[in-house]
Amino acid sequence: MFEIHARFHKVDHIIPQPGKEKPVSTDTSFEMWTILDSTVLQWIYSTISFDLLATIMEKGSTAMAAWKRLTGIFEDNQNSHVVALEQDFASTRMEDFPNVFSYCQCLKQLYDQLKNVGAPISNHRLVLQLVSSLSKPYHWHLEFQV
Repeated sequence: MFEIHARFHKVDHIIPQPGKEKPVSTDTSFEMWTILDSTVLQWIYSTISFDLLATIMEKGSTAMAAWKRLTGIFEDNQNSHVVALEQDFASTRMEDFPNVFSYCQCLKQLYDQLKNVGAPISNHRLVLQLVSSLSKPYHWHLEFQV
């Protein structure tokens, strides 16, 4: 979402990219870069939790440096996040939801989250998870269909 916001305001060049660094202070674009960098840095600081803010905030920082620190934090936590999402996915049961729609919606959200953290699951596994924990009233329909 943040990258989309930056792209919309045409300041996405402030976000780290390979080979793209801060211009030198004698460069004619330095003043505009400083203004844009401060804007993006303010956006970063204002859209993260206080805990993250306290972790990444440094005096004299640039948006690029703050972005790299945030990226590092999230990449370090990615494996544990995948494990937690996998556990949630595997333990999701229809009996914990008021209806089939809520159950399916939860499985789909977990499916999407796993894909977003680089641990996609197959459609086959999604269907197996969905069917394996259907409540008793749906078993008759499954047996009849087979």
